[in-house]
Amino acid sequence: MPRKQTENQTDFFVSEYSKLVGKTVQKIVKDSADGEPFYGLKMSDGTVAWIEQDPEGNGPGFLRIQS
Repeated sequence: MPRKQTENQTDFFVSEYSKLVGKTVQKIVKDSADGEPFYGLKMSDGTVAWIEQDPEGNGPGFLRIQS
């Protein structure tokens, strides 16, 4: 992957994930309106971080938790 594309992709993900800084996970939510279940993290302020396979939302994904 060309360096410029990698930097743009990094900037995109940092910008998107930074929206979660300072928020608190309230509960796990599920939406299966389109048939396939999507899971998300609902924050105490109502924000939902959906776990998807890509930015376009083409399917559910996996969130790896490290402790």
